[in-house]
Amino acid sequence: MSTTRQLLEHLFYIDRSIIGTGAKTFLAELSRQLPLRQHSIPSGERCFDWTVPDEWVLKKGRLTNVDGKVILDALDNILHVLNYSTSFSGTVSHAELAEHCYYSEELPDAIPYRTSYYARNWGFCLSYKQFQELDADQYKVEIETEFVPGELHIGEAVIQGSTAREVVLTSYYCHPRQANDGLSGVCLLAALYTLLRNQDLKYTYRIFFLPETIGSLALLAKGIVKPDRVEYAMVVTCVGAGETLNYKRTYRGNHSIDIIAGEHLQGLQQQSGVSIALRDYLPSGSDERQFSSPGIEIPACSLMRAVYGEYPEYHTSQDNLDLVTAENIDETARIYRDIILEYERYPKLQVTVAGGEPFLTKANLYRSIGGRPGSESQIINNWLLHMSNGDHNLKDIAARS
Repeated sequence: MSTTRQLLEHLFYIDRSIIGTGAKTFLAELSRQLPLRQHSIPSGERCFDWTVPDEWVLKKGRLTNVDGKVILDALDNILHVLNYSTSFSGTVSHAELAEHCYYSEELPDAIPYRTSYYARNWGFCLSYKQFQELDADQYKVEIETEFVPGELHIGEAVIQGSTAREVVLTSYYCHPRQANDGLSGVCLLAALYTLLRNQDLKYTYRIFFLPETIGSLALLAKGIVKPDRVEYAMVVTCVGAGETLNYKRTYRGNHSIDIIAGEHLQGLQQQSGVSIALRDYLPSGSDERQFSSPGIEIPACSLMRAVYGEYPEYHTSQDNLDLVTAENIDETARIYRDIILEYERYPKLQVTVAGGEPFLTKANLYRSIGGRPGSESQIINNWLLHMSNGDHNLKDIAARS
């Protein structure tokens, strides 16, 4: 059995949310695979316009009929209770219960994964078939939860490069019992750490394991990640299932990482016939949205297989270990490595003159007889000079010129 498969199976059944002992246990187990330092941000801390919530403690989540027959129990699957559900105990009518039930008619055998982190609700998640079997007039609800001050935990592994310029790589661990959406990205980053740690690298690579959204906001708000030091970011998720390689560009659309990743994937397509899709940035999805937000503006991209929200099993109990393969994760990890190392090959260019356009005629790089439009080679030279400001590499300049 591969190391990736073992890690998948080991971490999958750790019940966790955005904050709590499950998250702490998860990172402790992950630290057996790679060295992690931990960042902790307490409940109540402001992260820009957001606040780190309290820890959610689920003590009981059970639905029975009035005779005491158990219909749903969170002990069987944590997905049965709305994540961050409030407590509720009492006998309710079928109509009232239905208002607090979440199911998917499209996948009648699947339990949906639903959350209510920032609003107070109670509820159960169940398959549509289970919901259809609720034919009694009354039911007994026993949901016992507690909200207590806790800490948001972020694990970080660092591969030191020869410069302080950083590349940020993230994935999230907060989705319980979800294999492709979330956990596959964690396992890819663990594999990628092994692939990169002995390379001669220019950039310093900071690999973060965090709760989605609030975790990346905490990184930025607390100055753990400083945008002006970051070359680019890659958000890793949904890499365990699916045959197509989907690359989501940065918000810039033509950043160096977009050009290099696009060329690399097109090369793979030509060599092996693999299906690829190059997608424009949308302000939705995962943490690339936070990194790309106004005032932050880190170029953040993502390479996925079955994309969040687009595969049928997304956010259901069917996004499980049977859906994903270690081979998909390991293969995608190697593609991430190759793109990263390709990026390392191209230094940023900068013209070192006091100011203004260099005098090219003395170097025989500009026409000596004026009055005519510039030639194609002259325009290329001009683009080279114009873009040699320290922000662009040869790939950028070649693509533009």
